[in-house]
Amino acid sequence: MWAILEQLRDHATTIAGLVTALTLMYSWFRKPMKQLIAREQQQEEDLAILTWAFLQNAHDNYTRQGWCTAAEKEQVLNMHKSYAAKGRNHLSASYEQDILALPETPPEGRRGK
Repeated sequence: MWAILEQLRDHATTIAGLVTALTLMYSWFRKPMKQLIAREQQQEEDLAILTWAFLQNAHDNYTRQGWCTAAEKEQVLNMHKSYAAKGRNHLSASYEQDILALPETPPEGRRGK
């Protein structure tokens, strides 16, 4: 009977030591992990702001120009997809439609300009 109690005590001591070690490891990694997560969230926010600026600038430039090549349209579509996938949309959907509606070649009198 005493042998069983000694084994239980040994197991309890081992478990207590493991729990203490895990708690200590958690406390060491908790703050750096929170900082990494916060930094990643800020970078995502910064990227979304830059993407919005690109979309807005592309819309302004191409609608003012009056035409947009197929390759440029594809680039804008890819940026819009990325932007929308992050849960953002604002006016970018209407911007996308405006750009898609543009001709892909410049008007005849404006070639090469």
